[in-house]
Amino acid sequence: MAQTDSEPLPSDQEPFGRRILYVSRRRDPGLDDKLRNLAAEEDLSFTLIRPARPADKEWQIGLTTAETGFDLQRVNCLGTGPEDPWGFYQTLTFGLKTIRPALVHAEETPGSLAALQVAAAVRCWATSARLVWHVATAAPTATGGWRQKLAALVLRRAAGVIHASAYGAGRPAGWQFEGPSAVIPFQGVDTGLFRPLVPTDLMRPFTVAYIGDFTAARGVDLLVDAVARLDETVRLRLVGDGREKDALAQRAATAGLAGRFEQIPSPATEHLPELYGEVDVVVLPSRTGMGQSESDAGCLLEAMACKKPVIGATSGVIPEIIGDAGFTFPAGDSQALADAIQQVQDSPMLRLYMSERGYTRVCRRYARKRVAEQTTAFYRRLLKLPDPHPHEPDS
Repeated sequence: MAQTDSEPLPSDQEPFGRRILYVSRRRDPGLDDKLRNLAAEEDLSFTLIRPARPADKEWQIGLTTAETGFDLQRVNCLGTGPEDPWGFYQTLTFGLKTIRPALVHAEETPGSLAALQVAAAVRCWATSARLVWHVATAAPTATGGWRQKLAALVLRRAAGVIHASAYGAGRPAGWQFEGPSAVIPFQGVDTGLFRPLVPTDLMRPFTVAYIGDFTAARGVDLLVDAVARLDETVRLRLVGDGREKDALAQRAATAGLAGRFEQIPSPATEHLPELYGEVDVVVLPSRTGMGQSESDAGCLLEAMACKKPVIGATSGVIPEIIGDAGFTFPAGDSQALADAIQQVQDSPMLRLYMSERGYTRVCRRYARKRVAEQTTAFYRRLLKLPDPHPHEPDS
């Protein structure tokens, strides 16, 4: 029988009613930072189970080690990545017999083998724990009879579901959940690292930037075409790498962008804020259709945190990320993109307005501290614990 948020914690769980077990197959360094933000809640304790990394020594696998504010346990995982429905953890118990958590937060899709593992372990060794699924925007749809049945089986143990985006929550998933749910990003943006910087060259040309992979799905060729429609006062900078790199350079040359086009590799993460400080607007022109849509848009969050105007296509999560803090244009329409860039170039006051709106939006919705507060508020809702944080409007 599915748990509901109206059931009180069993009496044998009372001493452990504030322990959280966080389970993820992601190897993103930001995951440890997220747990540090979560663990800042003094009345909650956390254990993170994440995949072992190549740098981990064999003797460290399976060893629980103290991190800043939380315990870390490394587990070997098999599969092609965190969204692989066939991937699984090389453990049976997930440490549940020792940890005895009040709540298990698993970054898994209900129709996956790894989710079945987590649900079975909770059923066997943590029967009192609330189980929460955190579902990625790009999570595979549970199509086919067996995967839909698997999702239904896994959701029987669920106390709540968190979606990484409203766009993801609205996608057909092949499963339904009628209990408590929320929309909370996986990690958000590090506003300590990504912050406004004073520009060092006030005389540089107006610069449009794209930062990310050079792939057809990202629509970078549309950005090249859009800038080619503008006059010579506009410069284009592409930051990243990918299989479309040479084709984009050739397209820019053919379009007559010589002298105002450059491609540079992505710098180390700690140097990205300096790169954002050198441009005037950041564009994410992702395509949509044919099963493609943007599921990340992290570069837009970083740009907004650095107080840079943003423009994005109407693809996937992009309109949700930008909200009323920037411009969106119909995906695939290079003329509409050129028009949006022109508006931003023509009005310094508009750039200032977009910069301030974007910065405020990131701080209120997507800053890692804010994401941690939203996440723990959802925990407290399920565990019937008081929430010490006053909540400001997100808009």
